[in-house]
Amino acid sequence: MKHKFLAIMLSLLMSGAIPVGLADTVSVTADVSKSISYTYQYSSLTFPSSSPGSSDVLPNSPDCESQLCNATIDTNYNYTVSVSGTDLTDGSGHTIGIGNMTTCSHETFGSCDASSNTITGTPTVIYTSTTTGTGIVNYQRYNLDIPASQYYGSYSATLTWTIVNQ
Repeated sequence: MKHKFLAIMLSLLMSGAIPVGLADTVSVTADVSKSISYTYQYSSLTFPSSSPGSSDVLPNSPDCESQLCNATIDTNYNYTVSVSGTDLTDGSGHTIGIGNMTTCSHETFGSCDASSNTITGTPTVIYTSTTTGTGIVNYQRYNLDIPASQYYGSYSATLTWTIVNQ
């Protein structure tokens, strides 16, 4: 009887009627890195001709709506906006110190007080955001003060904007 029982069991096992197998669990992990990309909607700033001693002069660049320029940002993490610049020069030894230019950055149109951040030669964080997603619009506004004794001429400088994940 024992042999018959074993034979039946062996037959059932071999036919697959009685499932035989092992089970195990596997842990799965995935790392997603921070990412950010941005596109500036303007390539230059043009300030109108102004008299010495003028303050809070706003750019009239065609790419800036109501004197607010912008960048479009895609990010999956918090980000910061920093700015630095060089002195404006006329190429003949006359300068307007970059400290005469102020700026701001914000995600809400019209919520920018450009006098709040003086641009320097060192990158300075001017905005911190916790917004994530695609197509985030970040507005920038600029003011320029022309010193009272400024020599006439056409001046230019370079601004460096940096947008990075925190």
